[in-house]
This record gives sequence, structure tokens and C-alpha cells, in this order.
Amino acid sequence: MKMRNLVSAKELAAAINVNLFTVYRADERGEIKNYGLGKAKRYDLNEILDINQ
Repeated sequence: MKMRNLVSAKELAAAINVNLFTVYRADERGEIKNYGLGKAKRYDLNEILDINQ
């Protein structure tokens, strides 16, 4: 089982070279999975990169 590499929306946007609001939109549409940690949302960078390939 892979370890989750949880990152913020801002970090995800920078890693995949998209606008921050693109990440927010994809999250709202359910296109990417988020992991809620309290009030913060985090995204599994490895999971997103696998989808992107």
C-alpha cells in the first residue's frame, strides 16, 4: 500500500501546474478526492498524479 502524500490545494496546483481555482473547481465537481482534516482539505498528490497520466 502506498503512503499518502497529502498536500494543500495550493501545493497541488503548483505541483501539477494549474491555477488554484482549477483545483477548487475539480474538488467541487467531485473530480478529485479530498481528505478533510478539520477545516482543511488535503489532496493525495500521488493519487492525482496517477489520474493525470
